[in-house]
Amino acid sequence: DHAGKEILRLLDSYKIGTDEILLDRDRRTSAKTRYFASGQQILRTDSETPLPLAEKIHRQLINKAKAAMADCAVVILSDYGKGVLGDGVALELIKAARKQGKQVIVDPKDRDYRRYGGANLLTPNRKELAGASHLPVDTEKQVAAAARMLIDEYDLSAMLATLGRDGMTLVTAEGGVSHLKAQAREVFDVSGAGDTVVATLAAALGAGSAL
Repeated sequence: DHAGKEILRLLDSYKIGTDEILLDRDRRTSAKTRYFASGQQILRTDSETPLPLAEKIHRQLINKAKAAMADCAVVILSDYGKGVLGDGVALELIKAARKQGKQVIVDPKDRDYRRYGGANLLTPNRKELAGASHLPVDTEKQVAAAARMLIDEYDLSAMLATLGRDGMTLVTAEGGVSHLKAQAREVFDVSGAGDTVVATLAAALGAGSAL
């Protein structure tokens, strides 16, 4: 697993702790290869092991996460659909975080949102929202309706739908709906846009800001 070894080497070189990293001998570290032409990404290939965690690693992950939550204000679950948060892992982490009084933000991937039940905030993109709700999401009104249905069904506190060039729509369990327009920019590569939204939200909420 050369990619895994390289990550550990880089973290060590920047004096970033690696005590929380779990090593699974049966799993390769995901590696993404991006192909560019004229500065624009046209293709990506992934080499990975997208399988559920083995029981031993599953328990180690839960235990480490529960311990780490003690020093956090916000817990982020970023589900890339690689198997790590499957088999009840996500739901178990959400329950543990809420029990400790932590806010939980989930960047979802799976269409079955039962695995994210009880989270404070989900941040699906338009395609993910449509897949989970089985509703049309072409207009702001439709996006809000789809988000409302999922909030009610899965006991969520709020949902922030990211809509690319159309901005974002925030819907809360109390009934609030806010549409946030995007500022036009010429962008060649949107990799990491959703991660940036989640990180900024988590930092703001952790500092005491309201949604």
